[in-house]
Amino acid sequence: MPQLFTPSANKLPLWIALALGFVLAVAAAVTAYHLWGPKPYAPEQPIAFSHATHMQKAGMNCLACHSSALHAAKAGVPDSRSCLDCHKHILPDSPKLARLHASANPDSPGYTGEPIRWNKVNKLAAHVQFDHSVHVNRGVGCSTCHEGIERQDRTTAIPDMSMSWCLNCHRSPYGIRPLEEIDNPEYRDNPELSDRLIEQWKIDPGTNCNTCHH
Repeated sequence: MPQLFTPSANKLPLWIALALGFVLAVAAAVTAYHLWGPKPYAPEQPIAFSHATHMQKAGMNCLACHSSALHAAKAGVPDSRSCLDCHKHILPDSPKLARLHASANPDSPGYTGEPIRWNKVNKLAAHVQFDHSVHVNRGVGCSTCHEGIERQDRTTAIPDMSMSWCLNCHRSPYGIRPLEEIDNPEYRDNPELSDRLIEQWKIDPGTNCNTCHH
C-alpha cells in the first residue's frame, strides 16, 4: 500500500503550534503596548479643564480663549477673571471651580488672588521658535496642528512635534483655509481652495535653518 504521508508531515502539528504561538505572542504584545505602553503627555492641571465640554457642548471656539494667537507668537490662556466672567453665571457654586473663585472672586470666602498656574502641555525645545500669529494669519487652522482637541476632556500634547513634521508642511503647504474658518474644528480641507489661497497669499514658507532656529 503506498504511503499516504511523507515523514515531514509528522512535523506539521509542531509548525502549526509554533505559528499559533507566534500569532498569540504578537497579539499579547500589541495589547500590552496599548494598555501599558507610553501614553501621550497630558499633565494634570490645577483645575480639570475639558475642551470637549467648552467646545462641543458650550459651542465655544478656539479664539474665544486663545485670542493672542491672532497677533502674538504664543496662543496664551485666559486669565482667571476672564474665566470667571462666564462661570459667575455658569456653575457658580460648583466645587470643581473653588480654585477659580479663590483666584479671581474677591467675594469668595477662600479668595487669595493667586493666579492659576497652568501646566504647559506642548513643549518646544529652547532653540525652536514658533509663531502662532504667522501661521494663523496665513490660513493654518488650529485643528491642523491640534487635531481632535475639541474631543479631549484632558488636554493632550501633539503626538508628533518633530522637525520633519514641520518641514513636510513647509515644503508642501496644505490645508490652507479662509481666515474666518481658522478656529472651526469641523472645517474640511478643500484642496482646490487651499491651492488658490496659497497662490493668492504668496505662501512660500522657508525651509532653511534660521526659519525656525533664530
